[in-house]
Amino acid sequence: MACSAVSAVEYVSFREAITQSIPCSGKIERWKPASLKQASDAALAATRCRAQGSLGGVYVGHSQHKLDAICFIDNVIGRTEYITYCCVLNPDGSVRRVTIMAYREAYGSEIRREAFTQQFISKTATDTVRLHKDISNIAGATMSCLAVTERVRFLTRLYQQYLFDDLATWVEQRPVSPTAPLAGTYAAVRSGMVGSSVLTCSSQENDDEIQQRLERALTLAQTCDAQINSWVPDSDIAALNVHKQQILRPYAVRLLTRAIQWYQQSGGYFNPSIRPLIELWKQAEVAQKQPQAADIERARLHSDFKNCVLDGGKVRIAENMRIDCGALRKGLILDVVAEQLTDISGVLSFGESSFKALHAEQQIALRDPQQLSVVRGSVTLAPYTALACSNAAGQLFTVAGHEMSHLINPFTGEPVSRLRQAWVCAPSAADADVLATLCCIMPIDEVLALLDKQAGCEASIWTGQKFVQTSGWQENPLEKAAAP
Repeated sequence: MACSAVSAVEYVSFREAITQSIPCSGKIERWKPASLKQASDAALAATRCRAQGSLGGVYVGHSQHKLDAICFIDNVIGRTEYITYCCVLNPDGSVRRVTIMAYREAYGSEIRREAFTQQFISKTATDTVRLHKDISNIAGATMSCLAVTERVRFLTRLYQQYLFDDLATWVEQRPVSPTAPLAGTYAAVRSGMVGSSVLTCSSQENDDEIQQRLERALTLAQTCDAQINSWVPDSDIAALNVHKQQILRPYAVRLLTRAIQWYQQSGGYFNPSIRPLIELWKQAEVAQKQPQAADIERARLHSDFKNCVLDGGKVRIAENMRIDCGALRKGLILDVVAEQLTDISGVLSFGESSFKALHAEQQIALRDPQQLSVVRGSVTLAPYTALACSNAAGQLFTVAGHEMSHLINPFTGEPVSRLRQAWVCAPSAADADVLATLCCIMPIDEVLALLDKQAGCEASIWTGQKFVQTSGWQENPLEKAAAP
């Protein structure tokens, strides 16, 4: 018999699952009760759970000694492979949210759709929670539906009957955490994969028309991404990297036009053609050896974005160049989608890194980019303005025992300080994304001078030693928090 391996499809990352599930807590912490194994065995027996599972972790959101929510990251075998999902319970034990994070079976991934997961909302340990009774099946995914249903029933009983008192005591004994700013109450929320990230469209109003418009917004985002994502094989940017010249579709023209403008305005610090340098450092990580100066210089010569020539809808690049506008792509997608939702009050977001307010102002929690469970304050976004955050230590190369930032200085060819973090507000989400990245790359005085020239743009930057802000940054709650 021939066997084929099935690759996991990750729909939602761990960080996204936690922060989207418990968005308004002063602090989110992992809880490891000593009684968890004994309590789990008792709950499994009490619920007669037949599914084979493995509890990955228990995370608790709390503010001012008050429990906000409890999030279980769980793994359960569907037919033959593990399904990873998160189940979030309210303090009273009712289900707030079930999200499929990763699916590994060859068939049945439809269970991640809301038609299935929303059936669990408000269920408690006193409800039946059984497939074909109060939970409907998804055709073609019966075993996966059964497995998740069994485990959700187990988790509600585990919390309400066996962990409730212990958790209340634990939260009461934790150090006082701040009261998190409310991010808004959203009546309609639609999330979908755009590239390798989750785009969430949230509206404060809800009716059938708004639901349809949010669905169309996700489709538009995916259409835009299909043109501009260099990692999508059929995209215009991927084709340009192969053929070195390309006739571009409108979104790709818009992307490269803005990229060239930022390359010029930043004096070359914003450089979408540094992939040769990134790959050099990836090779150094594999070899566990610092690259030679001559190798860095050679990669730098292949990373000269001035050799990208855009003429209307036609573009050409040098033979050894490759373009990746990742620092601009998410923001541009948010801007494109927002243009189609101008009369909706709500917010668009890519995880915790990029936000765009729609028709009404929105209060957005500022999370530490290195510790997304920690809320450090908030900003109020005016209608149609954006917030982006960047973290030089978001991804790291480890070479010869030294951790180095994934952000590269295009002039030295070397990783920048991994201590930098930045939050930027701007009228355009694309500009906010670029500026947040530049705040982690450029010398502080130079990036502050650049920000001063940008109308409506404000920033708060953690240098590794102190916060530095532009003059118009909102009263900075970050300054009052412990430094990262």
